[in-house]
Amino acid sequence: MVDERRKILIVDDEKDVVDTINDILIEEGYETLLSCDGKDALRQINENSPELVLLDCYLPEMMGIDVLKEIRKNNEDIAVIMMTGRGEEQLAVSLMKAGASDYLKKPLGKFTLLSAVKDVLRRKDINREIIQSERLLLLGELFPFVAHEIRNPLHAIGGALTIIQKRARNEPLIEQSIKVIYEEVNRLNKFVKECLDFSNPSDLSKFASTDINDIITSSVDLMTPVFQDLSKKINVSLSLQEDLPRVETNFNEIKQVFLNIIKNSIEAIDCDGELNIKTNYNPNHSSKLLTIEFSDNGKGIREENSKKIFDPFFTTKMGGTGLGLPVCRKIICENHRGMLSIKSQEGKGTTVIIRLPVDDVRKDHEKKDISC
Repeated sequence: MVDERRKILIVDDEKDVVDTINDILIEEGYETLLSCDGKDALRQINENSPELVLLDCYLPEMMGIDVLKEIRKNNEDIAVIMMTGRGEEQLAVSLMKAGASDYLKKPLGKFTLLSAVKDVLRRKDINREIIQSERLLLLGELFPFVAHEIRNPLHAIGGALTIIQKRARNEPLIEQSIKVIYEEVNRLNKFVKECLDFSNPSDLSKFASTDINDIITSSVDLMTPVFQDLSKKINVSLSLQEDLPRVETNFNEIKQVFLNIIKNSIEAIDCDGELNIKTNYNPNHSSKLLTIEFSDNGKGIREENSKKIFDPFFTTKMGGTGLGLPVCRKIICENHRGMLSIKSQEGKGTTVIIRLPVDDVRKDHEKKDISC
């Protein structure tokens, strides 16, 4: 998940109430938006996509329950906590039926407010993870079948193209058409490979004691011709801690992750830019995790895309499959019991942080994996 402050919209026509809630939430590290009426609240929801709305029941022009119903028409994922100075039981029932996540009676104490906010956001996260897990389970079962059904015709198409190419020499239009078909066949083959990478379980027999710095330098060396061929100049700097503990990894899987991240950084840098890669391990830290960071000063990730980057098939790239980061997440989090997070700000760049356990993950592979 992209590391960001969680955004909360406060909607109340009483300025003192708004100011008090705003101060409490900002002190806790939340990002806040403020509104004093229902129509403006709906506009801000549409423009800023908050995760949570604190909504007063009695607003001028448009009642809170009507605002809630409008939110639910188009934004099922936004949590809404209703607030009121009245404590009617029937009102609370009506609000919950209309889709409220919780119901609070004013005046709000700091502890009550923060407890409700944290509880609603926690439930929201759990629901999102359940939905994501169910979706990934279904895709994992579907991918091998899809890959098989696509790969066989691709082999036949490739063979037929070879025959056509031999008979179409000195025919520029036909040769150009054949080239286009070959490119599309290769693109589909890449898609099939990524589908299988996503669905196949990790092969524990390929895990071995590995120097992470060696994988990084190998990945950078492999990408050096790409850097040299670009019209833009990208400076790659390495800050690799010496004497890192060796880590039990599948060398090729980790290298695949590093190459994908480096490639993403290259594509994110429009003109000249920098990519910094560093490793770190603190033996005194209780977590026993080795850290790898990839930081670029590219265009960053748009805020509305930040929560979708690990969703299979989500992509903003022309010709992209949308499986690069989901595969990376699977390799790091599931196969290697590690952690992968992304910090990004549009226009300023992106940092990808990978943490890998120093202990032998093969011994712990039957246990619950570390959450990303």
